Amino acid sequence: MRNKNDDTLNANSPLGVWLVHLAAQHNVSITKIARAVGASRQTIYNWGHGRQMLSVFQPRVQKIVSILKNTKQEEEAWRKICQAFDLSF
Repeated sequence: MRNKNDDTLNANSPLGVWLVHLAAQHNVSITKIARAVGASRQTIYNWGHGRQMLSVFQPRVQKIVSILKNTKQEEEAWRKICQAFDLSF
């Protein structure tokens, strides 16, 4: 089944849209992503809808997006995110 964002997601899409899209592809919950970023779940959802991201969050989000792009499985992705931000797995 295609994600509705598949038709609109491209290299120029906002970072938050990529974050939510890749998290969904890897079955990593928004709650986990919010924990890793240090933002609320609602904030993550807002970014997923194209709302502006404060620059303070961008380095963490860029790192998470990079990890998600370079891993194939949920557990591996979450483990790498936890390692990157010193979170308990």
